[in-house]
Amino acid sequence: MINFLIKWLISGPVIVISIIITSHVPFVEVAIIATSISFIVYSIVDHLILPATNHLVAIIADSGIGFLILWFVSYSDNWDIDLNQIFITACLFVISEWILNRFIMNRKDKITKNV
Repeated sequence: MINFLIKWLISGPVIVISIIITSHVPFVEVAIIATSISFIVYSIVDHLILPATNHLVAIIADSGIGFLILWFVSYSDNWDIDLNQIFITACLFVISEWILNRFIMNRKDKITKNV
């Protein structure tokens, strides 16, 4: 649970700030989507993909899932955001996820080594 909260507090604002700066989407909508993306990525990537593979595969999955969710929501809700802005937001999200995954993995490695 603490890992999700850390992910949400680091990755969520990246999405929110990036979309609010580049469009006129209301804060509440963006915050809900950022929370949803953080939860979905945490559930799928951090629990299924990352333990079975490596950071590179997890980062690719993070970017793909983040991009697809942002694209789908922007299309279905008629957000004034284009694919370039979604791509940039997904890239910023991936950078935050990469930093976060490295931090969490390093912390897990230290805990495992001490046990």
